[in-house]
Amino acid sequence: MDTEVAHAGAPPRAAIAAAAATATLLGVLVTCSFAGVPWLQATVGVKVAAVEAFLLIFVSELGDKTFFIAALLAMRRGQRAVFVGAVLALAAMTLVSVGIGAAFNAVPQTVARSDEVTRYVASALLLWFGVRTLQDADALASVSRWFKRLRGDKTDVGAVGESDTSELEEAEEVVSQRAGRAGARANPLSVVGEAFSLTFLAEWGDRSMLATIALGAAQPPLGVAAGAIAGHAAATAIAVC
Repeated sequence: MDTEVAHAGAPPRAAIAAAAATATLLGVLVTCSFAGVPWLQATVGVKVAAVEAFLLIFVSELGDKTFFIAALLAMRRGQRAVFVGAVLALAAMTLVSVGIGAAFNAVPQTVARSDEVTRYVASALLLWFGVRTLQDADALASVSRWFKRLRGDKTDVGAVGESDTSELEEAEEVVSQRAGRAGARANPLSVVGEAFSLTFLAEWGDRSMLATIALGAAQPPLGVAAGAIAGHAAATAIAVC
């Protein structure tokens, strides 16, 4: 009964994931539909790209390894410096990912209609990403339980999901092995640098990076970058608070 109550009180991540997947597909369709109208593509495409990038990244980062790294570092070092360092790292990784995705469209067209092929491949990757997110719909509930247990709340007896346990264990290992021992009184600049380096290395090759690359290949880079960075910042804020 307690487990059912816990699930009922958890944020509806499945609904958010469904919205993210739907927004992604609609965004690709809208951008393709306006492909022959430059000013409409520039105006509508950027806004759609920003919204879908925000949804995808925000959902993917909750319960991710970088999410737990930020949470664990914030407990040791303080919230503000860790937040700044983590967001700077995630923003840098976002720009790299968007650049990689956009580079596909800058390559000389050696294959007929390769721009359409790029959109189809990117859409397939994003659809797969959305399905994976839906399959892991209990992740946010697990994150909620983890935070409650850290605060000593024994009322939520639900188990932490296996995928989140793995991410948490990896994050704990990274922080314990690579984080310094200066404690909460460490120099703020050194904490920012520490959070930046740990987050940047952990984010490399992560699923949110792959999703950003796919979005950058199919959507306006400016909108993708803005939405993805905002999504990272929102998820990181939850982690450090």
